[in-house]
Amino acid sequence: KIHFKIKNINSTTRKSLISYILSNPYSIYLNETIGGFDFEPEFNVTSIAQLRSIIENMRIDFSESIRDFDVLLYYKTYKLFTYLPIIRV
Repeated sequence: KIHFKIKNINSTTRKSLISYILSNPYSIYLNETIGGFDFEPEFNVTSIAQLRSIIENMRIDFSESIRDFDVLLYYKTYKLFTYLPIIRV
């Protein structure tokens, strides 16, 4: 997952950035947030090199729009299952 802070963005650049992220074959989903970071795309990659390549390409293509970013690495995802029984009154 990558958290992006965006600067100087207009609607055209915003649409272009969203399209760019969603067209990436490693993209799983994209959150657009209010406050803190502006975009939180998540990519499912097999190596750090793939992730670095994605970040480098985004920084080149959107150099005027990306102010800062943070990377969160998840090495294993656990499925959380919650079972709540039906309570009849």
